[in-house]
Amino acid sequence: MGLYNIVGASSLVAGQPEDVGQVLANYQAIQAVLNGGIDDINIRASAAISASKLNAYPNDQTKYLAGDGIWRVPGTAPTRTPGTHIFTASGTFTTPANARAILVECLGGGGTGGQAQTGSQAYWAVGAGGWGGDYAVSLIQSPAASYGVIVGAGGVAIPSGGTAALGNNGGDSVFGASAVLAKGGRGGTQDQFGAGGPHTVNIQPAQSGSIGDFVTNGGMPGIGFHQSGNMLVGGRGGAGAAPYGGPGALEVTAAGGTAGGNAPGGTAPNTRGAGSSGSTAGNYSAGCSAVAAGTAGIVVVTVFY
Repeated sequence: MGLYNIVGASSLVAGQPEDVGQVLANYQAIQAVLNGGIDDINIRASAAISASKLNAYPNDQTKYLAGDGIWRVPGTAPTRTPGTHIFTASGTFTTPANARAILVECLGGGGTGGQAQTGSQAYWAVGAGGWGGDYAVSLIQSPAASYGVIVGAGGVAIPSGGTAALGNNGGDSVFGASAVLAKGGRGGTQDQFGAGGPHTVNIQPAQSGSIGDFVTNGGMPGIGFHQSGNMLVGGRGGAGAAPYGGPGALEVTAAGGTAGGNAPGGTAPNTRGAGSSGSTAGNYSAGCSAVAAGTAGIVVVTVFY
């Protein structure tokens, strides 16, 4: 208990009637503390307090006071939410009671490969693959009560027909107000070629802007390739970044010398954060080959008590 000044020389004047009122006020302050007003700050660390004085003491020697503030029978553990929370869809993470820290891991969605198009006998076209999604991880100590969670979708599929297009970027995976952010994989490029060769379609650089204590880009995709009209290769999709990502779609090939020598871009099923491959279009092709979507990312939260 803190010390109380019964007679404060600075506030009292000898022989004046207010002395009695000041003394009474000091006594009333002490009375308030002694009648249930004692709090943690007024208890010394060395104070010998009986367990029976603690809140909800059960008067049962078979029980102990657990870390969650509940009196329990030995051998029964405090009830706690499982330590790992996996988000495969966007939602809300609620921090369990007594959590001291959380480890947040985000994987972005994979990008879509480039879409090839040719409508002429003399031309061939190929697309490069889409990048895999980035990985970002952070340790958050003394976490807030809740956080919004966004799981990045895979880059949107591109249907056949129409005109050639760059691949679509994968969606970003985000925890909280950008406390942790993993960028989605960038979409693939595409190009069209005349006679001769060989020709290549190079990839775009990876997206930047991931946020975390540690971040790494997703897997690099493959280039598109045309070999003198005889072989068309759509670049493979990039792998989602480790530890939760997986391989992207394999490259696709078509014989460029045959009429309508097309191969649609594909994606790897059940693989997190993977990019799809670029498509190809041979001579006499009526339009664009379709390109499949990239795959979605994931958010994993591990709780420490």
